[in-house]
Amino acid sequence: GLYGVGHGLANAVLLPVVLVFQVVIAADRHIMGTNRNGRVWNVLTWATICVITVLTVVMFVLQAMGYSA
Repeated sequence: GLYGVGHGLANAVLLPVVLVFQVVIAADRHIMGTNRNGRVWNVLTWATICVITVLTVVMFVLQAMGYSA
């Protein structure tokens, strides 16, 4: 198919990076003005990014150990 394993790996690596930039922009008062994210939303978003990053690392470790979907 068009969506191979390589694409999934690229998406897994890029997702946390893209999310970091989005959170930084969404929290910036200069860019977003009164529509910027609040403190609680930022904490939840950063926690989600951390979980996604850990799961991405776990995925790579499992693949390196020979596990596959």
